Amino acid sequence: MATPDNPVRSVLQDLLDRIDLDDEARRKLAREVAQSAKAESADRALMALVAIDLDRYYTSLEATFQAVARSVDADCPSGQDWHMVLLERMGRPAAARPAVLSKGSCEGLAKLLRFRHFLRHAYAVDLDWRKLRSLADVLGTVDPLVRQDMDMFSHFLDDCLKQIG
Repeated sequence: MATPDNPVRSVLQDLLDRIDLDDEARRKLAREVAQSAKAESADRALMALVAIDLDRYYTSLEATFQAVARSVDADCPSGQDWHMVLLERMGRPAAARPAVLSKGSCEGLAKLLRFRHFLRHAYAVDLDWRKLRSLADVLGTVDPLVRQDMDMFSHFLDDCLKQIG
């Protein structure tokens, strides 16, 4: 919540708080996906659970990216491919910030974004457990990278807050 005394400080603190809150939710989802993906085979219910958790993981991260784009970049992409544009932007520095994500994070997250798009638009296609387990492996690899990237970005925001006073 912005205050009349220092609205920039309030916006940055709100963003930092959101990053912390979203990070905790993503950690929980990543653990649940890893645990579920240990099964050699799965019924429809388990496959649906893993698919939904993968979707929720990426959606949570994308909400954080939107908050960065709005509050720091002052420009959130729009249009048909805005999801991919937003992800790509987070992998590049902007005028007011360093890159939020490393190249490795962007590559892994692009796979999760493509899966989320598939999940939301492939109404007549059954889920494939081997593919879901492969995506769980992608998440297992990318989640530590994302956490490291988000920690670095949080440090950047902390430094900005210290400079503001």
